Amino acid sequence: MISKPAVYKVIVIQCFVALAVIGVLLVSDSALTPSVIAGFLIAIIPYSYFALRVFRYRGAKAAARVAQSFYRAEAGKFGLSALGFALAFILIVPVHAVPLFAAYGVITLIQLVGAWWLI
Repeated sequence: MISKPAVYKVIVIQCFVALAVIGVLLVSDSALTPSVIAGFLIAIIPYSYFALRVFRYRGAKAAARVAQSFYRAEAGKFGLSALGFALAFILIVPVHAVPLFAAYGVITLIQLVGAWWLI
């Protein structure tokens, strides 16, 4: 049997980093907290959706299904990210764009390093 891909470890690391930063911000009672939380969620939720869709099939026999699910997962990830940013800018008042994008960037960086680490 083929083992689960290590991409799920990257998601756990992302969640741990996000929770640690959010914990610090909640203790400091920062006005930036909602924007940072939104940035983390906008990165983690679509990436998790992508990972779950792409890696649900494994093995050589499932190659066609893996390729098809990859394209659908990428489209879903893009749509979820766009929706997340739209909702953040509509619902968070006042939205702090720099912390929002910085939090998104930190999680994206973890994804990139995690993908490199998995290779």
